Amino acid sequence: MKSTFKRVLLAFAALAVIGFGFTGCQQEAETEYVYIYVGGADKLAKNDALIGSWSVTYPDTGYGAYKEQYNISTTTFDNNNGDGSGSYYAGNELCVLKLSETEGYIYVKYTRSMNADWSYSETAPDVGKWYAIHYEDLTASTIKIAGAYKATGKTSAETLAEAIQEFTVANGYFNTHSSLTK
Repeated sequence: MKSTFKRVLLAFAALAVIGFGFTGCQQEAETEYVYIYVGGADKLAKNDALIGSWSVTYPDTGYGAYKEQYNISTTTFDNNNGDGSGSYYAGNELCVLKLSETEGYIYVKYTRSMNADWSYSETAPDVGKWYAIHYEDLTASTIKIAGAYKATGKTSAETLAEAIQEFTVANGYFNTHSSLTK
């Protein structure tokens, strides 16, 4: 009887220590998301500041002028050179995670991405997987955008949850933003 009581007491003590350990881990500051839009009924409104064509033209530095363009709709995203000759990367199933009114992440499931030879196609290995774009300093007519990139990082994620976890500023994926206008 005495040994059973000791075992039960030890089991409760062990559970208390384990429970305290989990509680301690949960006290870390978590990012509070202002809005999250994931297709369907809760997709971005057509008048949301993110919606539209965003571009910048870089001057000729010996290799010709270069235009960078991003098109964001309520359900799709694409990056292209703005001359109609094709898309670099694109995605659908748009999901926007707003950290504030001026900053957040855009997640898309690739419909077009990069091949090993640096070309882009609808059959590239990452097509069907998730990718992320970070934006900041959003106004009605300006935005700064960066696609997820890290030399030793991933180029896509299997699930939206994995993309949200992996592709973050804190994880070092968004170091260079392009300044664009509508």
